[in-house]
Amino acid sequence: MIKTLIPRISEKAYKLSQERNTFVFDIPLNMNRTEVVKALKEQFEVDAESVKIAIAKGKSVRFIRKGGKTNTGVRADVKKAYVRLVKGQSLPIFAAIDEAALEETEKTDAHKAPESDVKHGLFGRRKEKAAKTTGATTQVTRTQAKVGEK
Repeated sequence: MIKTLIPRISEKAYKLSQERNTFVFDIPLNMNRTEVVKALKEQFEVDAESVKIAIAKGKSVRFIRKGGKTNTGVRADVKKAYVRLVKGQSLPIFAAIDEAALEETEKTDAHKAPESDVKHGLFGRRKEKAAKTTGATTQVTRTQAKVGEK
C-alpha cells in the first residue's frame, strides 16, 4: 500500500520552500522518516537531503448544540514532515503562486504612473495645502494668533 504525502500549503511552508528548499507534507500518523523518503521518490521523483517530523496534538474543542447541550471533543492529531530536498531539485507545489506574483509585478510596472502625476499625502492634498498656505492671502487662525502674542 502506497502512503501518500499531502503538501501543506501555508505561508510558512511557502517561505521555507523559497529560503531553505524545504517542503512541508501532512503524513499518516504511523509513517516514519524512511517511509517518507520512499514515498517522496515514488510520488515526485526527487531525493531528500533531510527529513524532520513533528506531531501537532489535536486541540480540545467545545460546541453547543440545539437545546443548549454542550459537547466536548478533541480535534485529530496532525503529523507533518519537513523535507529538505537535495540542492538543484525542486517541487512545483507553489508554481502557480510564483507565476501569479510575476504577473502582478508586470502589471504594476506597466500601469505605473509617471512621478509628476503622483498625488502625495492624504487623498492627494499636499499640493492643495501648499498652494493655500503660500502667498499674501494666508489667513491666521485664532490659535496661531494667541501663540504669536506671547
